Amino acid sequence: MNNFFKITLIVIIIPFLLLSYFNHPSTDDFCYANKVLELGFWNAQIFWYLNWSGRYFGTAANSLYAVIVGLFGEDNYTTNFWKLYKFVAPFLFGMFWISLFCFFKAIAGKISSNLNIFWATYLGFVIYLCGMPSTVEGFYWLNGAFYYTLGNILLFFLLALLLSKDRILNSSSFSKKIIYGLGCALLAAAIAGSSEILAIFLLTIAFIGVLLTSYTKHHSSLIWRIVLGVTIISIALSFLSPGTSQRYNVTVEQEQADYSLKMIFGIAIQFICTLNSWVLNPVLLSVSLIFIPISTSLAKLYRIPQIIETKKFLRIGYIVI
Repeated sequence: MNNFFKITLIVIIIPFLLLSYFNHPSTDDFCYANKVLELGFWNAQIFWYLNWSGRYFGTAANSLYAVIVGLFGEDNYTTNFWKLYKFVAPFLFGMFWISLFCFFKAIAGKISSNLNIFWATYLGFVIYLCGMPSTVEGFYWLNGAFYYTLGNILLFFLLALLLSKDRILNSSSFSKKIIYGLGCALLAAAIAGSSEILAIFLLTIAFIGVLLTSYTKHHSSLIWRIVLGVTIISIALSFLSPGTSQRYNVTVEQEQADYSLKMIFGIAIQFICTLNSWVLNPVLLSVSLIFIPISTSLAKLYRIPQIIETKKFLRIGYIVI
């Protein structure tokens, strides 16, 4: 990667940081904060769980922001609420980059230097920012950021831990194994409690992980089963909450069969259009070429030739991007 390309990546990210200065709260943000001030943090969680949403981690993260603002003084609470709001997006930018770096490090740490992984992470982050459906709702809006982006960040951290499992599981320290298992379980619970989409995605990953490790009789099978079990329990707590049922029944239209069918067809068409735009994206097509040399190195490291062909691995890499 030449210097011109590196400078270009840096220049691309600067406007996103500058826009944070003009960021300000919306109505939903004040509603969450007001409920915390009225009931307290824990009682507010009970209220949201019973009356509005089963996304327990997302609501807790939103409520925690209101608590943090209160630490700077209750006399100027509204002013501080506005001022600190401008730091939410830069904070999430940094956390997302760190989580992505850990993920790439876990995948290619043995075959690439930290500097190469640094710029690969930077490139991946820029592609994510420019390619996501709504940067505003993903990073600058507190509710959207804490329900979806924060969950994505935790997902990358969890995947990094699961991919780095050999170093921990082969350790003779029992306490490290306990901490590792507990960390994976807590991350799985948090991700499943962020949003329904992330919950289903994590459930799919964990299920595939259990099948593969059980079939190959890998020593990490237990940790994958723990993650799967925690994910299933967390999904039940989230999906079956009283608040989720009440939120679903907010409009009478949602109870009608024709409305559900319209939504299914609408989502299917939207998915096809989105997939088409991603597949034909020239940036993604060019970046996917990076997987050609990487796939060769990883194949030798993880003995992939006996399991999967390089061309198939390249396709998988493109889908991951």
